[in-house]
Amino acid sequence: MKRLVKGLLATAVASVVVVGGLSAPAQAGSGLLYRWEVAGGAGYIYFNQDPGDGLPGDSIQACDDASDGWGVIVYLDTNRDGVTDRTATTQGHPNGYCTGFKGGNIAENQSVWVHGAMIDGNLVEDVTPTYEVKA
Repeated sequence: MKRLVKGLLATAVASVVVVGGLSAPAQAGSGLLYRWEVAGGAGYIYFNQDPGDGLPGDSIQACDDASDGWGVIVYLDTNRDGVTDRTATTQGHPNGYCTGFKGGNIAENQSVWVHGAMIDGNLVEDVTPTYEVKA
């Protein structure tokens, strides 16, 4: 079901919080690199906990693997208050594109919320659950 969203906040508020996430994190640098599937594998969203291996810490990334005309967007809520503090999107790029990691310092061990979706203009679909992870 497609929904017209009049802002990114609506997807953050409408999501369910899942502690820890569904995918097993990989080791990246000194912390964990989390990866979650969007829309049955049409794309992926990432949260990188700590800097290392050339990646910034406390960072998000979106990757689009499907040639379906949709982009992938990842949302980060650093205060767990339903307000999106950071996004990364593949919208406007061809399939196979990954954004760079968008980072910014977050207090060590602070819980944050991460979720993603498919996006086409203002249309948002296949919103993932909201995952709670530690920065």
